[in-house]
This record gives sequence, structure tokens and C-alpha cells, in this order.
Amino acid sequence: MLWHTLVAAWPIDPDRLVAALLKSAREAKLHTSWTAPDPHYEQALERRARSVHDNPGLLPRIEGAVHALAPYARANTLAAALLHLTVPGVPDLYQGSEEPLYTLVDPDNRGVVDFGALAVRLTDAAAPRPGDLAREKLHLTTTALHLRRSRPLGPYRPLPATGPAGDHLLAFARGEDVVTAVTRLPYGLERAGGWRDTVLELPAGGPWTDEPTGRSFPAGAVPVAELLADLPVALLTRRG
Repeated sequence: MLWHTLVAAWPIDPDRLVAALLKSAREAKLHTSWTAPDPHYEQALERRARSVHDNPGLLPRIEGAVHALAPYARANTLAAALLHLTVPGVPDLYQGSEEPLYTLVDPDNRGVVDFGALAVRLTDAAAPRPGDLAREKLHLTTTALHLRRSRPLGPYRPLPATGPAGDHLLAFARGEDVVTAVTRLPYGLERAGGWRDTVLELPAGGPWTDEPTGRSFPAGAVPVAELLADLPVALLTRRG
């Protein structure tokens, strides 16, 4: 849990790390608990957690691991966000989760959201900068929510991709005029050689527009490498 939390919430300061670990240890009730705390165990756990930040040779290695995982984290973050907003059901968003949210268990996740700063970033999120995951997620979330407000999402229908990397694309239609496509298991996709000749058959009656990027695609077989050239996800609509 210590190493998972360090990587997932990096950069994280020692106080936040200790609080999350102590809460988890107490609720696991294996060595300590809320009702019967073991001060010796908890002190040892705190020393162990703080020792990470006291080791100057270790911090660059954690930073390097986070950097190496960043492309796959980006794909998973945007895929989860778009699925959350377009699968059947009503999406429930936490305030502040319009951008990547690295909060931990309560009370860490109860911080006040700076809506003023979020509104400022929203004004230029329509043109997300390459590598700026926060603005990419904010733009994607805004786009999908506006789409949901402007039209009802129809029945769910899966759209299987065909080709050597077909299992790495999750795609479906919502009614006749909305298609979601997201990358699945991006690390395995890269190791297997990328999308190669994989295609997604867009329903007849196009053209289709990818709402986050404004790019247009014809109906029929579209190379997935072309479809997801800018983002690892696509939210396609057809104006009927």
C-alpha cells in the first residue's frame, strides 16, 4: 500500500502519506485499529513512511516510475472519464474530478474545490495543450456533459473492432448518432505493436465528428490508429 500510494498520488508529502497509511492499517484491524490502537506499530509505520522522503536516492526512482507510467495513465484516465459519462446510467461526478484527482481516503478527499481557478482553466480547455492531462480531461468532461444535455443518449449497442489489436478497443453506440471509443490496456497495446491494421466500422450515414477534436470521419471502416491519433479516446456524433 505504501508503494502503490506513493506512485498513484505522486508527488505526495509525508503528512498525507502517513495519514492515509494509518487509516488503512487501523481499518484492516490486523496490527492496530481505531478502538485498540497499537502505538508501537503505528510509530514504526510512520517512521517507515517518512523514511521514503528522507532517502534522496529513492525519490528520483519513484519520479522515474511515475514518468514511465504517464502515457498509460493518460489513456486510462481519459478512457475512464469518457466511459463514466457515456455508458448507460446517470454519471455521478465528484466536485473537482473534472480534472485528474489525486486525493486519498477521507478526510484527504474533503478539501475545498477552487471553483474560480477551475473556471479559469475551463476557458482555455477547448484547446488542450499536448501533454496537459488536466486540460484534456477537463475538455473531455465538458464536451461529454454538453452532449448529454443537448441530446438524449439512446440504447447501448457494442461496436467490435476488427484486426490484430481489436481487443484493445472498447467501442459502442448510444442510439443512432453517438459513438464512444476508448483504448483498453494501453501498455499491452504498445508491447504488441500498436493498432496496426485494426479498424472500427462506424455506422452508415456519416460523416462522423469527433467532438473533442473536431475531426471528421466517414462512415464505414476507419483505421483506429487514425481515429485515435490525437487522443486515446473518441466521442463521435452524427448530425442528422
